[in-house]
Amino acid sequence: NIRNNATAALYNYTPYTPNAAALDNLYAAVPCGSYGNRNFWVFYTTWFGPSTSEVGQLVVDARYAAEGGPAGWLGAAGASTCVTSSSARSQRFAKGVIYWDRGFGAWALTPEYDAVYRTNLGVLGAVASGYIQVTGNPNGNGSGQQFQNGTIYTSASGTFAVFLDIRAEYSRRGSNPGPLGWPTSAAVCEAQDCTQAFQYGVISAGPIRGARVVTGPYLS
Repeated sequence: NIRNNATAALYNYTPYTPNAAALDNLYAAVPCGSYGNRNFWVFYTTWFGPSTSEVGQLVVDARYAAEGGPAGWLGAAGASTCVTSSSARSQRFAKGVIYWDRGFGAWALTPEYDAVYRTNLGVLGAVASGYIQVTGNPNGNGSGQQFQNGTIYTSASGTFAVFLDIRAEYSRRGSNPGPLGWPTSAAVCEAQDCTQAFQYGVISAGPIRGARVVTGPYLS
C-alpha cells in the first residue's frame, strides 16, 4: 500500500512486483524471476533493519527459507518466538536458533554455538554473520561465526568465544591460521583484564595495560 511520497517514488523507479518464485527465494536469483521491489526490501532490511517491528519475523522467516526451511539443517520450526524488544527477536528450531537484530539482520546458530553465545550474550552482542567453515588451515580445520563484539570459534580443541580486546590482538596476529592457532579455552577475567589460551600462546588484554602475548618457551 502506497502511503507516502517516498514509497511512491520507489514504485516509480521500480514498479515491478515480485512473483511467487522470487518471494519463495528471497536471497537468490531464480529462473524467470521478477524481483523489482523484492530486491529493495532485501537490501533495506539487511542494511538498516525493518521499518516496523512486525517485519522482524519476516526477516527471520526469510533466513529460515535461505537455510533450506524444514528440509534444511535447522529442521522443523519451533512453536514460539522470543521477542526481546522492537529491534531484536529469536526463534528456535529443531536443530538451531535464528536471531534477528535490527542493525545486523537475521542469522542462524547451531546448538553448539548457541550454548556459547548465551553464556557470553552480554559481551558478544548481536549475531553479525553466518557460520563459516574453515578448511586448509595449517593449524587444523574448524569454523567461526562473527558477532557484534567478538567471534566464536570451533576446532578440535572445542568451541570458545574470543571477544573485545583479545579479539583485536588475535586478529592482528593473524587469527586462527596465524602463529597462535585456535583458542583452547574460554577467557578468564579478573578486574578489567582477561586472559585466554590458544594452541601456541596466551593473550592477556585489558583497557588499561593493553594487550600482551606470551608464546614459545615463556609459556612454561
